[in-house]
Amino acid sequence: MNEIHFKDLSRPDSPIVPLVNDRNNSWSFVGNDGPVFYFRTDKDAERGKLVSVNVLARARIWKDIVPQAAETLNGVQMINNQFVTNYLKDAYTNIKIYDKAGKHVRDVELPGIGSAGGFGGKQDATETFYTYSSYNAPPTIYHYDMRTGKSTLFRQAKVKFDPDGYEVKQVFFTSKDGTRVPMFLTH
Repeated sequence: MNEIHFKDLSRPDSPIVPLVNDRNNSWSFVGNDGPVFYFRTDKDAERGKLVSVNVLARARIWKDIVPQAAETLNGVQMINNQFVTNYLKDAYTNIKIYDKAGKHVRDVELPGIGSAGGFGGKQDATETFYTYSSYNAPPTIYHYDMRTGKSTLFRQAKVKFDPDGYEVKQVFFTSKDGTRVPMFLTH
């Protein structure tokens, strides 16, 4: 699905060289730390993983930074020189933060079981914003401090119902073939 090429812009006469020529897998550029480039890919990891490669090395060795997990890795952002990963776990969002070596730093505590996204910003930024929504919560924007791991409400939609009057919980149903199917109950 992808072809990715690289040119060393510090050397105007450097050639454009292929980095990825893979028509069978997905590759998304996440960021770089000098010559070390990071990608989210599903190569040898159907649920996704984060890999790195030194683009200036003679032999390009791809290294798993955050290996495939039980959950699906939907996306990765590089903020505060860390990786903010967005996983889909049992049909809801789970956000985890890793350092550049792939060591788990913390999970982002979301307001409940729902969907979260955003987490954009510069690679060295110490703050970011994300949107959270659920069956009982309209889209709400939170400010996230990458240093402390704290979320604070930034902006909330005005709605004509009290979300606190509703509870969302997840239950599982076992199908005829034995598959655990996640379901949400809102009451």
